[in-house]
Amino acid sequence: MDYHVQRAMAQGMYAAMDAFVQSAAMKVDWTQRQSVVDRLRQWIRHRFVPAVGLSTPSELIDWENTALERLAKQRIRHLLDYVKAWPHSTGAILDLRECMHSSEVKVLIATSFTRQLSRRLLHAGVTTSELLSMYINVIMAFKTLDPRGVLLDKVAMPLRAYLRHREDTVRIIAASFLADVDGDDDHTDVLSEEICIDLAKEINLSEGQALHIEHKGLDWDDMEWMPDPIDAGPGESLLLECSIVLTISSTDYKKSKSEDVMSFMLTLFEQADFIKEVQSLLGERLLSVGFDSTELEKEVSTC
Repeated sequence: MDYHVQRAMAQGMYAAMDAFVQSAAMKVDWTQRQSVVDRLRQWIRHRFVPAVGLSTPSELIDWENTALERLAKQRIRHLLDYVKAWPHSTGAILDLRECMHSSEVKVLIATSFTRQLSRRLLHAGVTTSELLSMYINVIMAFKTLDPRGVLLDKVAMPLRAYLRHREDTVRIIAASFLADVDGDDDHTDVLSEEICIDLAKEINLSEGQALHIEHKGLDWDDMEWMPDPIDAGPGESLLLECSIVLTISSTDYKKSKSEDVMSFMLTLFEQADFIKEVQSLLGERLLSVGFDSTELEKEVSTC
């Protein structure tokens, strides 16, 4: 077959594939939040391959991989927007997970996302609370995309470095750990307005497991029970409780994404810096309520 004819046929095949990838049939599933990749595979097998006269299994696999790569590029182009829209964009993240059949796609995901992140978010116009909320979405989305956490480690690096650079980051994280957030709205009774509501809500999601650990102290048959250190201050006690929740035996249950969030936040700074900020905030809050027994009881319960 003439070279020019072959080239024209190949261009036509790629154009048909791109048209389908960009069609309404391959739009992100915002309703059911499911992957649409199987729809693409079915189109390749039952429509594309018969139309172009391909028959061998290797040809089918090659064209499937080509189609997946094109869909991946389509999703990667808007990846930051999908992460910002998490969890409504779960379908887009699942699409991308299905398309990660090569190391080239993984490299493209990491490089493109960090570029989008640096250009659009890592600047003075974005507040620290907004950055922490975005960090939570990054953790959630990329743990779904790559449960091993390899991609998360790569894309989170510049965001973590920038958060460490912000002077108010450690204080907002500490205040968010102490915040009393209503699950139905964004109301909080914490005196300082410098908190990350999304972080406070994720911490509250882990309360059930924290209570489970606390109640173990009432189990007289628990031969592994240990008392809290007698010299631990309020900051150390809080950090110890967080650490216990994060280090429950992995053989008992799969660590939740809320615990992943807590773990990543607690490791942004040195333990001593976090404890110092927690102690400072606790002191401010307890002094602010004075001798009002009702408010004092509420503050002690929250802390």
